[in-house]
Amino acid sequence: DSGVDFDNCLFWETSGLAPVLNSLNPGRQKIIAYFAHLTGVDSSWSQCSSSCGKGDFSDSNGHGTHVAGTASSKARGGDSSLVSAAARYQAVANGSKLVVQDIMEGGGGLSPPSDLNAGLFPDAYAAGARIHVDSWGCSPPVGDVAACNVYDTMTREVDQFAVDHPDFLIIFAAGNDGMQAQGSIGSVGAPATCKNCLSVGASEIWPDAIIEAHGLDSTAQLNAQFSSASGYSGGRSPENVAEFSSPGPCSDGRRKPDVIAPGVAVLSAQTSFSSSSGSAANFECGSSSDPPVQAKTGTSMAAPSIASLAAVFRQYFASSRVTLETGLSPITSPSSALLRAAILLSATPVTGVRFKLSSSGWVPTLGAQCPPTLRDGGSNSVKYAISSSPDGRLQALGAGIGHCSQSFVSSALGDDAQGFGRPIADKLFPSAPQKLFFVDRGSSDGQGLVQGQAARWSFKSVDLSKPLVVSLAWTDAPGSPLQSTPLK
Repeated sequence: DSGVDFDNCLFWETSGLAPVLNSLNPGRQKIIAYFAHLTGVDSSWSQCSSSCGKGDFSDSNGHGTHVAGTASSKARGGDSSLVSAAARYQAVANGSKLVVQDIMEGGGGLSPPSDLNAGLFPDAYAAGARIHVDSWGCSPPVGDVAACNVYDTMTREVDQFAVDHPDFLIIFAAGNDGMQAQGSIGSVGAPATCKNCLSVGASEIWPDAIIEAHGLDSTAQLNAQFSSASGYSGGRSPENVAEFSSPGPCSDGRRKPDVIAPGVAVLSAQTSFSSSSGSAANFECGSSSDPPVQAKTGTSMAAPSIASLAAVFRQYFASSRVTLETGLSPITSPSSALLRAAILLSATPVTGVRFKLSSSGWVPTLGAQCPPTLRDGGSNSVKYAISSSPDGRLQALGAGIGHCSQSFVSSALGDDAQGFGRPIADKLFPSAPQKLFFVDRGSSDGQGLVQGQAARWSFKSVDLSKPLVVSLAWTDAPGSPLQSTPLK
Protein backbone atom coordinates (compact mmCIF):
# COMPACT_ATOMS: atom_id res chain seq x y z
CA ASP A 1 0.00 0.00 0.00
CA SER A 2 1.13 3.62 0.49
CA GLY A 3 3.10 2.79 3.64
CA VAL A 4 2.35 3.04 7.35
CA ASP A 5 2.98 5.86 9.81
CA PHE A 6 4.57 3.73 12.53
CA ASP A 7 4.77 6.74 14.90
CA ASN A 8 1.01 6.40 15.43
CA CYS A 9 0.38 4.72 18.80
CA LEU A 10 -1.82 2.15 17.05
CA PHE A 11 1.43 0.68 15.61
CA TRP A 12 3.68 1.55 18.55
CA GLU A 13 6.53 -0.55 19.94
CA THR A 14 7.09 -0.30 23.68
CA SER A 15 10.81 -0.15 22.91
CA GLY A 16 10.23 3.13 21.08
CA LEU A 17 12.39 1.88 18.21
CA ALA A 18 11.44 2.37 14.58
CA PRO A 19 11.45 -0.59 12.19
CA VAL A 20 14.56 -1.00 10.06
CA LEU A 21 13.83 -0.44 6.38
CA ASN A 22 13.99 -3.60 4.24
CA SER A 23 14.84 -5.78 7.22
CA LEU A 24 13.00 -8.55 9.06
CA ASN A 25 12.73 -8.47 12.86
CA PRO A 26 10.19 -11.08 14.08
CA GLY A 27 10.69 -9.99 17.70
CA ARG A 28 8.92 -6.68 17.18
CA GLN A 29 5.40 -6.33 18.58
CA LYS A 30 3.68 -5.00 15.46
CA ILE A 31 5.61 -4.10 12.29
CA ILE A 32 8.16 -6.89 11.87
CA ALA A 33 9.22 -5.84 8.35
CA TYR A 34 8.89 -2.66 6.31
CA PHE A 35 9.78 -3.12 2.65
CA ALA A 36 10.01 -0.25 0.16
CA HIS A 37 10.30 -0.68 -3.59
CA LEU A 38 13.26 0.31 -5.70
CA THR A 39 12.61 3.88 -6.76
CA GLY A 40 12.08 4.04 -10.50
CA VAL A 41 12.37 0.26 -10.96
CA ASP A 42 9.16 -1.67 -11.44
CA SER A 43 10.00 -5.35 -11.35
CA SER A 44 13.00 -5.82 -9.05
CA TRP A 45 11.27 -6.55 -5.78
CA SER A 46 12.35 -10.16 -5.37
CA GLN A 47 14.45 -10.60 -2.23
CA CYS A 48 13.65 -7.02 -1.31
CA SER A 49 15.33 -7.41 2.08
CA SER A 50 18.73 -7.58 0.41
CA SER A 51 18.33 -5.65 -2.82
CA CYS A 52 15.93 -2.77 -2.17
CA GLY A 53 17.28 0.68 -2.84
CA LYS A 54 16.00 4.05 -1.76
CA GLY A 55 12.85 4.01 0.33
CA ASP A 56 11.25 5.92 3.17
CA PHE A 57 8.95 5.49 6.15
CA SER A 58 6.51 8.22 5.18
CA ASP A 59 2.87 7.83 4.30
CA SER A 60 1.89 11.21 2.95
CA ASN A 61 -1.25 9.70 1.45
CA GLY A 62 -2.65 8.04 4.59
CA HIS A 63 -4.32 5.22 2.66
CA GLY A 64 -1.92 2.51 3.82
CA THR A 65 -1.94 3.65 7.44
CA HIS A 66 -5.73 3.51 7.48
CA VAL A 67 -5.86 0.07 5.85
CA ALA A 68 -3.21 -1.34 8.20
CA GLY A 69 -5.07 0.11 11.16
CA THR A 70 -8.23 -1.80 10.32
CA ALA A 71 -6.32 -5.00 9.65
CA SER A 72 -3.91 -5.23 12.58
CA SER A 73 -3.52 -2.15 14.82
CA LYS A 74 -3.15 -2.25 18.60
CA ALA A 75 -2.78 0.84 20.80
CA ARG A 76 0.34 0.97 22.96
CA GLY A 77 2.48 3.64 24.57
CA GLY A 78 3.31 5.55 27.71
CA ASP A 79 0.30 7.85 28.04
CA SER A 80 -2.44 5.52 29.29
CA SER A 81 -5.31 8.00 28.77
CA LEU A 82 -4.37 8.62 25.14
CA VAL A 83 -3.78 4.93 24.47
CA SER A 84 -7.13 4.07 26.06
CA ALA A 85 -8.91 6.53 23.77
CA ALA A 86 -7.10 5.19 20.70
CA ALA A 87 -7.76 1.56 21.65
CA ARG A 88 -11.43 1.98 20.76
CA TYR A 89 -10.34 1.96 17.12
CA GLN A 90 -7.84 -0.90 17.11
CA ALA A 91 -8.27 -3.94 14.88
CA VAL A 92 -10.22 -7.10 15.65
CA ALA A 93 -7.01 -9.11 15.17
CA ASN A 94 -4.99 -6.62 17.20
CA GLY A 95 -2.54 -9.27 18.37
CA SER A 96 -1.39 -9.98 14.82
CA LYS A 97 1.87 -8.69 13.33
CA LEU A 98 2.41 -6.65 10.17
CA VAL A 99 4.66 -6.92 7.14
CA VAL A 100 4.40 -3.59 5.31
CA GLN A 101 5.08 -3.35 1.58
CA ASP A 102 5.21 0.27 0.45
CA ILE A 103 4.38 0.62 -3.25
CA MET A 104 3.68 4.34 -3.31
CA GLU A 105 5.51 6.33 -5.98
CA GLY A 106 7.03 9.68 -5.09
CA GLY A 107 4.13 11.41 -6.84
CA GLY A 108 1.61 9.73 -4.56
CA GLY A 109 0.24 6.95 -6.78
CA LEU A 110 0.44 3.25 -5.99
CA SER A 111 2.69 1.35 -8.38
CA PRO A 112 2.70 -2.42 -7.82
CA PRO A 113 5.41 -4.54 -9.43
CA SER A 114 4.62 -5.75 -12.92
CA ASP A 115 4.99 -9.38 -11.76
CA LEU A 116 3.17 -9.97 -8.48
CA ASN A 117 4.14 -13.64 -8.39
CA ALA A 118 7.83 -12.77 -8.41
CA GLY A 119 7.96 -9.21 -7.14
CA LEU A 120 5.35 -8.71 -4.39
CA PHE A 121 4.01 -11.82 -2.68
CA PRO A 122 7.33 -13.71 -2.16
CA ASP A 123 8.77 -11.13 0.25
CA ALA A 124 5.64 -11.13 2.40
CA TYR A 125 5.54 -14.93 2.44
CA ALA A 126 9.24 -15.21 3.30
CA ALA A 127 8.70 -12.80 6.20
CA GLY A 128 6.02 -15.09 7.62
CA ALA A 129 2.84 -13.35 6.42
CA ARG A 130 -0.01 -15.71 5.54
CA ILE A 131 -2.76 -13.15 4.90
CA HIS A 132 -2.11 -10.47 2.28
CA VAL A 133 -4.58 -7.57 1.95
CA ASP A 134 -4.45 -5.48 -1.23
CA SER A 135 -6.57 -2.34 -1.32
CA TRP A 136 -5.70 -1.38 -4.88
CA GLY A 137 -6.62 -2.42 -8.39
CA CYS A 138 -7.69 -1.36 -11.84
CA SER A 139 -10.15 1.53 -12.10
CA PRO A 140 -11.78 1.90 -15.53
CA PRO A 141 -12.02 5.08 -17.56
CA VAL A 142 -15.49 6.59 -17.60
CA GLY A 143 -17.71 4.69 -19.99
CA ASP A 144 -15.39 1.70 -20.44
CA VAL A 145 -16.06 -0.59 -17.48
CA ALA A 146 -15.04 -3.65 -19.49
CA ALA A 147 -11.46 -2.40 -19.51
CA CYS A 148 -10.98 -3.52 -15.89
CA ASN A 149 -13.49 -6.35 -15.46
CA VAL A 150 -11.12 -8.84 -17.06
CA TYR A 151 -8.99 -11.85 -16.21
CA ASP A 152 -5.59 -10.39 -17.07
CA THR A 153 -1.96 -11.33 -16.56
CA MET A 154 -1.81 -9.80 -13.09
CA THR A 155 -4.94 -11.69 -12.05
CA ARG A 156 -3.36 -14.93 -13.23
CA GLU A 157 -0.28 -14.18 -11.14
CA VAL A 158 -2.47 -13.93 -8.03
CA ASP A 159 -4.05 -17.30 -8.77
CA GLN A 160 -0.70 -18.91 -9.54
CA PHE A 161 0.86 -17.78 -6.27
CA ALA A 162 -2.17 -19.11 -4.38
CA VAL A 163 -1.72 -22.50 -6.06
CA ASP A 164 2.00 -22.58 -5.29
CA HIS A 165 1.45 -21.42 -1.68
CA PRO A 166 -1.83 -23.01 -0.52
CA ASP A 167 -1.62 -21.49 2.99
CA PHE A 168 -1.41 -17.90 1.69
CA LEU A 169 -4.75 -16.03 1.65
CA ILE A 170 -4.91 -13.05 -0.71
CA ILE A 171 -7.65 -10.44 -0.27
CA PHE A 172 -8.46 -7.68 -2.77
CA ALA A 173 -10.78 -4.68 -2.60
CA ALA A 174 -13.43 -5.05 -5.31
CA GLY A 175 -13.25 -1.43 -6.49
CA ASN A 176 -15.23 1.80 -6.22
CA ASP A 177 -16.83 1.94 -9.66
CA GLY A 178 -20.27 0.63 -8.74
CA MET A 179 -22.17 3.21 -10.73
CA GLN A 180 -20.26 2.62 -13.96
CA ALA A 181 -21.41 -0.94 -14.64
CA GLN A 182 -23.76 -1.37 -17.59
CA GLY A 183 -25.38 -4.12 -19.62
CA SER A 184 -24.50 -7.52 -18.22
CA ILE A 185 -21.01 -6.70 -16.96
CA GLY A 186 -20.14 -5.64 -13.44
CA SER A 187 -17.35 -3.26 -12.51
CA VAL A 188 -15.12 -5.35 -10.25
CA GLY A 189 -11.58 -4.41 -11.26
CA ALA A 190 -8.66 -6.78 -11.80
CA PRO A 191 -6.89 -8.32 -9.94
CA ALA A 192 -10.00 -8.65 -7.75
CA THR A 193 -11.39 -10.83 -10.55
CA CYS A 194 -9.05 -13.63 -9.40
CA LYS A 195 -10.42 -17.08 -8.60
CA ASN A 196 -8.31 -17.95 -5.57
CA CYS A 197 -8.59 -14.69 -3.62
CA LEU A 198 -11.37 -13.09 -1.62
CA SER A 199 -12.79 -9.98 -3.28
CA VAL A 200 -14.48 -7.56 -0.91
CA GLY A 201 -17.18 -5.00 -1.64
CA ALA A 202 -18.50 -2.35 0.75
CA SER A 203 -21.61 -2.06 2.87
CA GLU A 204 -22.75 1.03 4.71
CA ILE A 205 -22.20 1.53 8.41
CA TRP A 206 -24.24 1.74 11.58
CA PRO A 207 -25.19 5.36 12.42
CA ASP A 208 -24.61 4.56 16.09
CA ALA A 209 -20.94 3.89 15.34
CA ILE A 210 -20.50 7.41 14.02
CA ILE A 211 -22.59 8.94 16.78
CA GLU A 212 -20.54 7.19 19.45
CA ALA A 213 -17.22 8.07 17.87
CA HIS A 214 -17.98 11.76 17.43
CA GLY A 215 -20.35 12.44 20.31
CA LEU A 216 -23.14 13.64 18.02
CA ASP A 217 -26.59 14.35 19.37
CA SER A 218 -28.70 15.37 16.41
CA THR A 219 -29.60 14.28 12.90
CA ALA A 220 -28.14 17.48 11.47
CA GLN A 221 -24.81 16.85 13.20
CA LEU A 222 -24.77 13.27 11.95
CA ASN A 223 -25.44 14.30 8.37
CA ALA A 224 -22.77 17.01 8.48
CA GLN A 225 -20.15 14.75 10.05
CA PHE A 226 -20.97 11.87 7.72
CA SER A 227 -20.61 13.98 4.59
CA SER A 228 -17.47 15.82 5.63
CA ALA A 229 -15.73 12.72 6.96
CA SER A 230 -16.41 10.39 4.09
CA GLY A 231 -17.54 12.35 1.05
CA TYR A 232 -20.37 9.84 0.75
CA SER A 233 -23.86 10.93 -0.22
CA GLY A 234 -25.58 7.58 0.25
CA GLY A 235 -27.38 6.08 3.19
CA ARG A 236 -26.64 5.00 6.73
CA SER A 237 -27.87 1.41 7.02
CA PRO A 238 -25.62 -1.65 7.46
CA GLU A 239 -28.19 -3.56 5.42
CA ASN A 240 -27.32 -1.50 2.33
CA VAL A 241 -24.58 -2.11 -0.20
CA ALA A 242 -22.64 1.15 -0.64
CA GLU A 243 -23.56 2.84 -3.90
CA PHE A 244 -19.93 3.04 -5.06
CA SER A 245 -19.09 -0.61 -4.35
CA SER A 246 -18.17 -2.40 -7.57
CA PRO A 247 -20.61 -5.25 -8.18
CA GLY A 248 -20.26 -8.34 -10.35
CA PRO A 249 -20.51 -10.50 -12.21
CA CYS A 250 -17.10 -10.92 -13.78
CA SER A 251 -17.00 -10.72 -17.55
CA ASP A 252 -16.90 -14.54 -17.67
CA GLY A 253 -19.96 -14.88 -15.42
CA ARG A 254 -18.25 -15.71 -12.12
CA ARG A 255 -19.61 -14.09 -8.97
CA LYS A 256 -17.57 -11.28 -7.51
CA PRO A 257 -17.31 -9.74 -4.97
CA ASP A 258 -17.29 -12.71 -2.59
CA VAL A 259 -18.42 -10.75 0.48
CA ILE A 260 -18.95 -7.20 1.69
CA ALA A 261 -17.84 -5.36 4.83
CA PRO A 262 -18.37 -1.83 6.21
CA GLY A 263 -16.67 0.62 3.88
CA VAL A 264 -18.32 3.99 4.55
CA ALA A 265 -16.83 6.51 7.02
CA VAL A 266 -14.66 3.79 8.57
CA LEU A 267 -12.61 5.13 11.46
CA SER A 268 -9.02 3.86 11.53
CA ALA A 269 -5.43 5.02 12.04
CA GLN A 270 -4.48 8.43 10.67
CA THR A 271 -1.08 9.36 9.28
CA SER A 272 0.80 12.42 10.44
CA PHE A 273 2.21 12.59 6.88
CA SER A 274 5.76 11.79 7.90
CA SER A 275 7.45 9.32 10.21
CA SER A 276 10.78 9.28 11.98
CA SER A 277 13.84 8.92 9.80
CA GLY A 278 16.14 7.77 12.59
CA SER A 279 16.19 4.75 14.88
CA ALA A 280 13.75 6.26 17.39
CA ALA A 281 10.06 6.78 16.72
CA ASN A 282 8.04 9.85 17.74
CA PHE A 283 5.05 8.89 19.88
CA GLU A 284 1.86 10.25 18.28
CA CYS A 285 -1.47 9.48 19.91
CA GLY A 286 -3.62 12.58 19.45
CA SER A 287 -5.53 13.71 22.50
CA SER A 288 -8.18 12.15 24.72
CA SER A 289 -10.85 14.02 22.75
CA ASP A 290 -9.18 13.70 19.35
CA PRO A 291 -7.58 10.25 18.88
CA PRO A 292 -5.19 9.60 15.97
CA VAL A 293 -7.86 8.27 13.62
CA GLN A 294 -9.79 9.50 10.61
CA ALA A 295 -12.79 8.43 8.54
CA LYS A 296 -12.23 7.07 5.05
CA THR A 297 -14.61 5.53 2.56
CA GLY A 298 -14.15 2.85 -0.10
CA THR A 299 -13.83 -0.87 -0.67
CA SER A 300 -10.20 -0.27 0.35
CA MET A 301 -11.53 0.24 3.86
CA ALA A 302 -13.72 -2.87 3.71
CA ALA A 303 -11.05 -5.37 2.61
CA PRO A 304 -8.79 -5.10 5.70
CA SER A 305 -11.67 -5.87 8.06
CA ILE A 306 -12.07 -9.20 6.27
CA ALA A 307 -8.31 -9.73 6.59
CA SER A 308 -8.59 -9.13 10.34
CA LEU A 309 -11.47 -11.60 10.59
CA ALA A 310 -9.51 -14.15 8.56
CA ALA A 311 -6.62 -13.82 11.00
CA VAL A 312 -8.93 -14.62 13.91
CA PHE A 313 -10.34 -17.65 12.08
CA ARG A 314 -6.82 -18.81 11.20
CA GLN A 315 -5.76 -18.62 14.82
CA TYR A 316 -8.86 -20.59 15.83
CA PHE A 317 -8.23 -23.44 13.40
CA ALA A 318 -4.62 -23.71 14.62
CA SER A 319 -5.45 -23.59 18.33
CA SER A 320 -6.35 -26.20 20.93
CA ARG A 321 -9.72 -24.51 21.29
CA VAL A 322 -10.84 -26.12 18.05
CA THR A 323 -10.44 -29.55 19.66
CA LEU A 324 -12.42 -28.56 22.73
CA GLU A 325 -15.32 -27.22 20.66
CA THR A 326 -15.40 -29.56 17.66
CA GLY A 327 -13.42 -32.65 18.66
CA LEU A 328 -11.22 -32.11 15.59
CA SER A 329 -7.46 -31.70 15.57
CA PRO A 330 -5.89 -28.26 15.11
CA ILE A 331 -4.33 -27.45 11.76
CA THR A 332 -0.79 -26.17 11.95
CA SER A 333 -1.04 -24.18 8.74
CA PRO A 334 -4.67 -23.69 7.64
CA SER A 335 -5.10 -23.39 3.89
CA SER A 336 -6.43 -20.31 2.18
CA ALA A 337 -9.27 -22.50 0.88
CA LEU A 338 -10.35 -23.31 4.45
CA LEU A 339 -10.28 -19.63 5.41
CA ARG A 340 -12.26 -18.67 2.31
CA ALA A 341 -14.83 -21.37 3.12
CA ALA A 342 -15.06 -20.09 6.71
CA ILE A 343 -15.53 -16.47 5.62
CA LEU A 344 -18.28 -17.44 3.19
CA LEU A 345 -19.96 -19.67 5.79
CA SER A 346 -20.04 -16.76 8.25
CA ALA A 347 -21.63 -14.39 5.71
CA THR A 348 -25.27 -13.31 5.83
CA PRO A 349 -26.89 -11.53 2.86
CA VAL A 350 -27.96 -7.96 3.54
CA THR A 351 -31.57 -7.09 2.86
CA GLY A 352 -31.50 -3.35 2.17
CA VAL A 353 -30.60 -1.37 -0.93
CA ARG A 354 -28.51 -3.23 -3.48
CA PHE A 355 -28.03 -2.71 -7.18
CA LYS A 356 -29.19 -4.60 -10.22
CA LEU A 357 -28.23 -4.31 -13.86
CA SER A 358 -30.34 -2.40 -16.33
CA SER A 359 -29.71 -1.11 -19.81
CA SER A 360 -28.72 2.24 -18.34
CA GLY A 361 -26.46 0.89 -15.63
CA TRP A 362 -26.77 -0.23 -12.01
CA VAL A 363 -30.09 0.75 -10.48
CA PRO A 364 -30.47 0.94 -6.68
CA THR A 365 -33.33 -1.30 -5.58
CA LEU A 366 -34.82 -2.73 -2.41
CA GLY A 367 -35.00 -6.40 -1.62
CA ALA A 368 -38.39 -6.01 0.04
CA GLN A 369 -41.48 -3.88 -0.50
CA CYS A 370 -40.68 -0.21 -0.01
CA PRO A 371 -41.88 0.96 3.44
CA PRO A 372 -44.32 3.90 3.24
CA THR A 373 -42.02 5.97 5.46
CA LEU A 374 -39.42 5.95 2.68
CA ARG A 375 -41.69 7.27 -0.05
CA ASP A 376 -41.47 10.86 -1.16
CA GLY A 377 -44.85 12.59 -1.27
CA GLY A 378 -46.69 9.68 -2.85
CA SER A 379 -44.08 8.98 -5.51
CA ASN A 380 -42.24 5.69 -5.63
CA SER A 381 -38.71 7.01 -5.23
CA VAL A 382 -36.76 6.06 -2.13
CA LYS A 383 -35.42 8.94 -0.08
CA TYR A 384 -32.81 8.98 2.66
CA ALA A 385 -34.48 9.07 6.05
CA ILE A 386 -33.15 9.16 9.60
CA SER A 387 -35.30 9.37 12.69
CA SER A 388 -35.07 8.87 16.44
CA SER A 389 -35.59 5.39 17.83
CA PRO A 390 -37.62 4.82 21.02
CA ASP A 391 -34.48 4.93 23.16
CA GLY A 392 -33.52 8.32 21.76
CA ARG A 393 -30.68 7.08 19.56
CA LEU A 394 -30.65 7.93 15.88
CA GLN A 395 -31.37 5.20 13.38
CA ALA A 396 -31.50 4.88 9.61
CA LEU A 397 -34.84 4.05 8.07
CA GLY A 398 -33.46 3.51 4.62
CA ALA A 399 -31.14 4.74 1.95
CA GLY A 400 -30.65 5.10 -1.75
CA ILE A 401 -32.48 6.67 -4.63
CA GLY A 402 -34.29 3.91 -6.46
CA HIS A 403 -37.74 2.52 -7.18
CA CYS A 404 -39.51 0.22 -4.81
CA SER A 405 -41.42 -1.43 -7.63
CA GLN A 406 -38.15 -2.88 -8.95
CA SER A 407 -37.59 -5.82 -6.63
CA PHE A 408 -34.12 -7.28 -6.45
CA VAL A 409 -33.90 -10.99 -7.19
CA SER A 410 -31.77 -12.44 -4.44
CA SER A 411 -31.50 -15.70 -2.54
CA ALA A 412 -30.23 -16.95 0.79
CA LEU A 413 -26.85 -17.17 -0.93
CA GLY A 414 -26.63 -13.48 -1.81
CA ASP A 415 -26.30 -11.85 -5.22
CA ASP A 416 -23.86 -10.14 -7.57
CA ALA A 417 -23.87 -6.87 -5.64
CA GLN A 418 -22.84 -8.33 -2.28
CA GLY A 419 -21.51 -11.81 -3.02
CA PHE A 420 -22.52 -14.04 -0.13
CA GLY A 421 -23.19 -11.07 2.13
CA ARG A 422 -21.60 -9.52 5.22
CA PRO A 423 -19.57 -11.92 7.42
CA ILE A 424 -20.47 -12.10 11.09
CA ALA A 425 -17.91 -14.03 13.15
CA ASP A 426 -20.42 -15.64 15.53
CA LYS A 427 -22.11 -17.41 12.64
CA LEU A 428 -19.09 -19.70 12.25
CA PHE A 429 -19.65 -21.04 15.76
CA PRO A 430 -23.23 -22.37 15.98
CA SER A 431 -24.95 -23.11 19.26
CA ALA A 432 -25.99 -26.62 20.29
CA PRO A 433 -27.21 -28.90 18.89
CA GLN A 434 -25.49 -27.57 15.76
CA LYS A 435 -21.78 -28.12 15.50
CA LEU A 436 -18.95 -26.95 13.26
CA PHE A 437 -17.20 -29.64 11.21
CA PHE A 438 -14.37 -28.92 8.81
CA VAL A 439 -11.88 -30.71 6.60
CA ASP A 440 -8.77 -29.07 5.19
CA ARG A 441 -7.21 -31.21 2.48
CA GLY A 442 -4.24 -30.68 0.22
CA SER A 443 -2.32 -28.15 2.32
CA SER A 444 -0.17 -29.59 5.07
CA ASP A 445 -1.64 -33.11 5.01
CA GLY A 446 -0.87 -33.84 1.37
CA GLN A 447 -4.24 -35.56 0.98
CA GLY A 448 -5.80 -33.46 -1.74
CA LEU A 449 -8.04 -35.28 -4.17
CA VAL A 450 -6.79 -36.11 -7.64
CA GLN A 451 -8.70 -36.87 -10.82
CA GLY A 452 -11.17 -39.70 -10.29
CA GLN A 453 -11.01 -39.68 -6.47
CA ALA A 454 -13.93 -38.89 -4.17
CA ALA A 455 -14.38 -38.16 -0.47
CA ARG A 456 -17.60 -38.88 1.42
CA TRP A 457 -18.89 -37.87 4.85
CA SER A 458 -22.15 -38.85 6.57
CA PHE A 459 -24.06 -36.70 9.04
CA LYS A 460 -26.98 -37.64 11.27
CA SER A 461 -29.46 -34.89 12.03
CA VAL A 462 -30.58 -34.66 15.66
CA ASP A 463 -32.88 -31.70 15.02
CA LEU A 464 -34.63 -31.49 11.66
CA SER A 465 -35.50 -27.84 12.30
CA LYS A 466 -31.81 -26.94 12.07
CA PRO A 467 -30.31 -26.73 8.56
CA LEU A 468 -27.16 -28.41 7.34
CA VAL A 469 -25.03 -25.67 5.80
CA VAL A 470 -22.01 -26.63 3.69
CA SER A 471 -19.31 -24.25 2.46
CA LEU A 472 -16.88 -25.63 -0.12
CA ALA A 473 -13.82 -23.77 -1.38
CA TRP A 474 -10.84 -24.90 -3.38
CA THR A 475 -7.75 -23.44 -4.99
CA ASP A 476 -8.19 -23.62 -8.75
CA ALA A 477 -5.55 -23.81 -11.43
CA PRO A 478 -4.84 -20.37 -12.89
CA GLY A 479 -6.62 -19.54 -16.11
CA SER A 480 -5.24 -17.91 -19.22
CA PRO A 481 -5.80 -14.22 -19.90
CA LEU A 482 -6.72 -15.29 -23.41
CA GLN A 483 -9.54 -17.58 -22.30
CA SER A 484 -13.10 -16.30 -22.26
CA THR A 485 -13.90 -18.60 -19.31
CA PRO A 486 -10.87 -18.75 -16.96
CA LEU A 487 -12.70 -21.17 -14.66
CA LYS A 488 -12.13 -24.02 -17.11
